[in-house]
Amino acid sequence: MVSYYHSTTKQRKEKILRNQSVKFSDFDVNKYLNWLLETVSDRDKLENISVVYPGAKRSAPYMGKGLYCFEKYEEAKDYQSESTYDVVTINMVESFSKYDFDAPWVKLELRNLLNNQLQYFADTRDDEDRQTWQAIIELLKESLYTNFEIVPEMIGVMIHILKEISPKTAYDVYFKTFYVNIKSKDMRYVLIKNKKAILDMS
Repeated sequence: MVSYYHSTTKQRKEKILRNQSVKFSDFDVNKYLNWLLETVSDRDKLENISVVYPGAKRSAPYMGKGLYCFEKYEEAKDYQSESTYDVVTINMVESFSKYDFDAPWVKLELRNLLNNQLQYFADTRDDEDRQTWQAIIELLKESLYTNFEIVPEMIGVMIHILKEISPKTAYDVYFKTFYVNIKSKDMRYVLIKNKKAILDMS
């Protein structure tokens, strides 16, 4: 059985185990993307892109909406050092789909998707929409080229767009390594997007 590890407060852990249900991170990536489409131009630099839209209660999570976990128990335990935090083990179903943003073949696939499917989608828009989508595509290309280090939140936008443009690119679980400033080290994030891929929690 494959298991991932979710860092949460001890109080929330008790509730999660009691109800065998966990709340996914709450952020409307579609609203965020629509706001970007209204405000972004081809003159914008990636490092100046806002990661929050007006009215949002929080900034965009790195990979969008889902359940954030780690592959190793020790990493989940170390993520929050306060004594009020603990770890929930998320046990997965026997078979589920995975997408690893750290894998070289994935980076190649994303480049092809941006240059072909998403570019074709942009080319079919009217003039104003096409210019805006072209700006988004260029930001995503730069993000991919810089391994999403400048604006990590663009991964969530990438996942959302690809799911809408190319449904076959929707996966149950996504992986990506990020540099975590508060820990001064790289940590590999696991994002569970599909609740049905979860067997139980312990």
